[in-house]
Amino acid sequence: MSCTIKHRYIITSVVIYIGLLNCYCGICSTPDSALFSSLFEQRVFLQLGSADAPEPVELFIALGYSNENEGIPSKINETVQSLQSRTDKLPLSKKIKIIYKTVQDEYLKKYTEDAYFNDIFESGNFNCVTASALYAILLSYLNIPYVIKEMPDHVYLIADQDHTGFLIESTLPTKGVVAFDDKFKSSYIEFLYNNKIISADEYMNKSLEELFASHYSSDKTVTLTQLAGIHYYNKGAVLYNKAMFSESLKNYEKAQLLYDSDIIAYMKSNAITNILYQENQNRKYQGKTLAGYVNSNDANAMALQYARDYFNTVTNELVINHPDIDAYDTYFRDFTGNIHIADTADFYQTYYTFRGLYQYSIFDYYHALLDLKKAWQINRENIRTQQLVAEIIAKYLVNENNFRTGIDSMTVYFSVFPFLKKDNVFQQFMIYCYARTASACYELNDAKQGNDIIQKMESFLMNNPGVTANESHIVHAYAGAGMYYLEKNQHDLAEKYLRKGLQYVPDATDLKYMLKSIISIRGNSYVYAEILPDKSGMKVYMNAMTYARENTAVINATVSRYLQGTWEMTKLVREGEEVPVGGTLFLFRILNNHKVLYTGKGKDESGTWKYNEQYCILELSNDNEAALHLIINEISPRLLKGVVYTGEVFDQSAEVEFKAVTGDW
Repeated sequence: MSCTIKHRYIITSVVIYIGLLNCYCGICSTPDSALFSSLFEQRVFLQLGSADAPEPVELFIALGYSNENEGIPSKINETVQSLQSRTDKLPLSKKIKIIYKTVQDEYLKKYTEDAYFNDIFESGNFNCVTASALYAILLSYLNIPYVIKEMPDHVYLIADQDHTGFLIESTLPTKGVVAFDDKFKSSYIEFLYNNKIISADEYMNKSLEELFASHYSSDKTVTLTQLAGIHYYNKGAVLYNKAMFSESLKNYEKAQLLYDSDIIAYMKSNAITNILYQENQNRKYQGKTLAGYVNSNDANAMALQYARDYFNTVTNELVINHPDIDAYDTYFRDFTGNIHIADTADFYQTYYTFRGLYQYSIFDYYHALLDLKKAWQINRENIRTQQLVAEIIAKYLVNENNFRTGIDSMTVYFSVFPFLKKDNVFQQFMIYCYARTASACYELNDAKQGNDIIQKMESFLMNNPGVTANESHIVHAYAGAGMYYLEKNQHDLAEKYLRKGLQYVPDATDLKYMLKSIISIRGNSYVYAEILPDKSGMKVYMNAMTYARENTAVINATVSRYLQGTWEMTKLVREGEEVPVGGTLFLFRILNNHKVLYTGKGKDESGTWKYNEQYCILELSNDNEAALHLIINEISPRLLKGVVYTGEVFDQSAEVEFKAVTGDW
């Protein structure tokens, strides 16, 4: 950039343990007090862009300012007054020559690469940036138009560009030339491309030399304020070469506040790259450093991925390898307090997950769940977070002896973490709590509470169809209810709960035994499907009747729409065994006026039909045989399903299916 500095340290590629990217990095978006080396410098920068803007000379003496520099503005004013009196009547070309010679004679003593503006007045040391700044300030005060030209390796002035075009060259341009080799050029162009300063089309279709020439090597016209930025840039480069990266970065930061150029951004990137590397080497992390890196790379997906990886490295170091949760909290606060990108979810999710893991490791389950809840709310699909939550809640449940509060706890957990409902352990524990609580209520003669708990258990089972409940838990609950109502001689309620329990656990011996006792009490006049053999005709009949009774409205509505027509038997199942129907064709045709035609046992018959809406039973009869009854459980335009029996022989009932037949039969 200037004629003074060669970059000798890590410029183009720094290899850190997981590959740090050379990308634009900014620590602060607005200056704070830590950025400045003096109150004077801070005041100058804070006045930038305000109505009370600093004087041009103040922008330059602010770098390295001390009390000894207070007299510099006065010295410059004296020089201006002297020049005005000496050149007032002269033509512009002579004025410029006198100004040039005066500065050379009175101020510029020795060319030094590592020189700053205040050095001119202290020792006479100068370089092209500081000398050009002095010329520009004097020309400004003398109202002589000029432009400042920046080259990759030099800075110079042209006074009265539109007319005489007088070149003011403070040093030989060959002094202090930066050697831009192919490695530097390639790294610089990659930096511009990754940060979308160079378009993909331009990057793919132009050579390295063309890109470097168009984006760096051309002479640029800069303002006096931007020249002050170059002044700070040079200071940053000197410190960079001494591996003083934090101080170097501060100067690059101030340089960019004055001159937002690509090369300053690039060198800032290299400085912060080295700072991150040093922090990791020393295990002394600063959240602001990574925040600045992220803020400056919001358009660079690769750099943002590196930032996430680096944050994970810090997390592992401060939470897992060498736990220091206070340091981790401080790091995260500093990081998030200075980060400006919108998408920070990954960082927060990682923070809360690992903080929860830390609390878990010290057995503080309550605070662990609070942190993990926040992590899960950010990313509900993260299986590590889900696993930690499940483990912690399981730890809680190990010591849970109050089953009533266990229900309340699990209800809250299921509400906050719905994924727990899919875990068989928690499903079983919830059913266990329901069953034990209900049973305890009946033992304490609190039937109302017991019934309420059973109802909640049934709702839980219904609303979570994937639950595979432990059968012993279910039996425990309904046996408690059955025993309570048997002792109270409330047989109808005992029957209700026992039969309900057998719906969940059909083979529950205890429930069947109590149900048989009710039959005995009622004089053996009752038969319950639940206590019959599974494949018996009577159980098939009773189950079909129960289903029809519970679905009467739906079945009757479909019967009225689809019953009339011809139906052919396609399946017959008796006592669990399917009976072939191919050789025993049976069809029936429902006609108007309650007439029926049917074919069976090799002959055609006619008769009558009637339908009992109360029980959903279709009765087919003629004068020669006992009526055939069909309990309809399902009917559609093409299918009819139910249970068939003859006369009153219920224990011979069989499951049957018919298909609709169209056309002649």
